[in-house]
Amino acid sequence: MNTIVTVSPHYQFRPADGFSDASKTCNITGLWCLHLHASQLTTLKPHWEENRAGLVCECLPSCDETEITVIKDVVTPAS
Repeated sequence: MNTIVTVSPHYQFRPADGFSDASKTCNITGLWCLHLHASQLTTLKPHWEENRAGLVCECLPSCDETEITVIKDVVTPAS
């Protein structure tokens, strides 16, 4: 019995079921989209901040790493 093995680049999206769907494959257009939105996708923000770009992460910190988070929100009075 022959087995077909599909090898994809590390940046190519693969669905959890292991089957590739061409509509979900990250092509050059998708990579450009990721590049354009990199600041939003790589910045974490506090859950109470609605006007700042970024992602809210509700994940707990790792058990074996020290994590220090400094949050500075500046509120300027309206004139």
